Amino acid sequence: EKAMIYYEKALEISPNEPMLMIKVAVELNKKENFDSAIDYLEKAKELAPDEILVYFNLGWSYRGKKEFSIAIENYEKALSYDTTNAKVWKGLGLVYRITEDYDNFIKAFEKAMDLDPKDEETWNIMGIEKGLKKDHAQAIACFQKAIDIKPKYLPALHNIAKAYRKRKVYDKSVTAYDRVLELDSDNLYCQIIRGKTLEMANKDALALQGYKKVLEVSQKNTRALYYAAYLHEKIHETKKALDYHKAITKITPKDYNSWYRTALNYESLNDLEEAISYFKEAFSLVPKNLDICNKIAYSYERREEYADSLNYYEQAIELAPNSYYAWNGKAKIYRFLENFDQALADAK
Repeated sequence: EKAMIYYEKALEISPNEPMLMIKVAVELNKKENFDSAIDYLEKAKELAPDEILVYFNLGWSYRGKKEFSIAIENYEKALSYDTTNAKVWKGLGLVYRITEDYDNFIKAFEKAMDLDPKDEETWNIMGIEKGLKKDHAQAIACFQKAIDIKPKYLPALHNIAKAYRKRKVYDKSVTAYDRVLELDSDNLYCQIIRGKTLEMANKDALALQGYKKVLEVSQKNTRALYYAAYLHEKIHETKKALDYHKAITKITPKDYNSWYRTALNYESLNDLEEAISYFKEAFSLVPKNLDICNKIAYSYERREEYADSLNYYEQAIELAPNSYYAWNGKAKIYRFLENFDQALADAK
């Protein structure tokens, strides 16, 4: 902000200085005020038509405005003055990347990397594109190069962790996530993804520790709550899982799945009254969900509350006339009630 003020004051003193105009345009581009940047750059071009920085920054401005053909024209104009400028090749490559012209993106970025092999961002972006093409080995090599250049470069550390996870090299993935957390200890998303990676490596206890660390800081983090609940379910600690699922229902009451998962846990504890209550809440949010409707019917059946059970089995049949589960359940109810004719008819 101060730089902008000083540049503008300098322009008042020297209104025909093109380099000052370019510096103002750079600050405007950073703020994504591309139209104003272009105005300054066009004035600079009139005064210095052979200045490469004019065309480089015009390329940046038009790339920001998503006017890609004009951006390419300006980057190529800049290259006509100097083919050894890595930043121009990088800018051109970024346009090709956005327009999904992969071959030209690779050519431009490889040229930029040859000219400036110490630009960690270029290596990181190349790694991302290699990963999108499923070339995970090359992606990892690019991310590692970026990290070698700048060991605390968080984007590459994140990306190499993700790439190792995709290749199922879980120990290296976790190590990279640990490095991210050393540099950015408040990154809860990273802590959660680290936990999922540990789950993939069958290290559930360590994953659960990570989720609980997140919840110590952010008690309403629904993703951490859900993952912690899942792991407690996995090791048959149903009551602990229940606590997490119930917490989610309070935070996101419109999320039917949290009500449904809570109901399933109550069902596994044979607390059918609570299970029915939570199933009904879920069903109220997704009234066309056949599975939940059948769950309510079956829970009532287990409680020998046959009238309510019949009601929900009939609702299930309305939702899905060919639902074997619902017809079979209805037939069982009539059998229990010793209405054998109706049971036989429903069974058919």
